[in-house]
Amino acid sequence: RSHKLSDGSVYFFLTHSETDEGDQGSLSSYRFGGPTEGDHVLSTHPLTVAPRQQIVMLNEQHPSDLVFLPDVDNLDAGYVFITQEYDRHVVTCYRWDPATGLALHGDVSLGFPAGGPMFVFLDRVGDVFYLGIASSHWGWGQLLAARDCDLFPGCARGALDLAAFRPEIIF
Repeated sequence: RSHKLSDGSVYFFLTHSETDEGDQGSLSSYRFGGPTEGDHVLSTHPLTVAPRQQIVMLNEQHPSDLVFLPDVDNLDAGYVFITQEYDRHVVTCYRWDPATGLALHGDVSLGFPAGGPMFVFLDRVGDVFYLGIASSHWGWGQLLAARDCDLFPGCARGALDLAAFRPEIIF
């Protein structure tokens, strides 16, 4: 999900997989405008529903996992990284903001073998972002690292440089 936006809403992102021959998976976004407390969505009665805002059909049957990265300075924007496990064997990044929705930004591809990637995580320690990519089919994973100034050159909205991620270790 996204961080809390300036209007108080949060967005959730969902991948859907299809595994029959010729089917396509999808990536969708949902806006929750109900009450939150810090990072937590609160229950309401009657139930507050997060309506779908967008659906993107993918050139992939089985998107397996996703992670969200807010844009610089916690602007009302960010990036959604999704694994493409069956067909493409990459992690694909989409730029996102509430006004324009999801737009393809690029791929992180290190020649991953079949059977993945299945899992992705992203974390920040100090001024370094770590992108972890793994698959239970491989029995190993890849950790990539990028300094914040390289990942967000010029500290500008929508300017994430995927090439800044460099292999760190294999785990």
